[in-house]
Amino acid sequence: MRPYASLALSALFALSLALPLHADAPASDGWERVDEDDGITLWRREIPGQAVPGFRGDVTIDASLETIVTAIEDTSKHTEWMHRCAESRIVKQLGDGDVLLYNRTDSPWPVSDRDVLLRSKRAPTADGKGVMMTFQNASDPSTPPVKGVVRMPKLVGFYKLITVAPGKTAITYQVEAHVGGSLPTWMVKRVVKDMPYETLSRLRDRVTTKKK
Repeated sequence: MRPYASLALSALFALSLALPLHADAPASDGWERVDEDDGITLWRREIPGQAVPGFRGDVTIDASLETIVTAIEDTSKHTEWMHRCAESRIVKQLGDGDVLLYNRTDSPWPVSDRDVLLRSKRAPTADGKGVMMTFQNASDPSTPPVKGVVRMPKLVGFYKLITVAPGKTAITYQVEAHVGGSLPTWMVKRVVKDMPYETLSRLRDRVTTKKK
């Protein structure tokens, strides 16, 4: 594994780390199943005071946990598979599996691009059977706001990877974000479905294609 954990943005992201990690989360937690397509299950959760609901995607991929972690941590390739990711780079290496990242999301006209500085950490799950790759918005004087780009005031989320069989990994990608400014309703609806679906679908294509 590379000595850092990257986590995505590719468009908007987030999640409070206290939110449930599994697709079978009880209805009382507010998660609503919105779609299932090509093996990817999509969920949303309304967040008071935020234009963009929390969103989540679940999928099982025919690739090892180590292969997927390596792909996620390859920051130089984020623009190739993270949905609408226009730029991704390491700002600071803070430790093993601990890194400060800059991510910028390309938004369709007339909406301004969004960007965010993220503190990303990788750690084993409590039971030792998987890996949590968390990310949360941060700040650093070396990376001030960019003119014409809206810096997201909140972006927290994670990838949870669990080995379910040899060469087979279950992934939960969950995000909650306050994107700053305003977004048209049509874009909010697209983000909630397109972001988790496209990101997980392209990640799956990337790691399974390399096996062939």
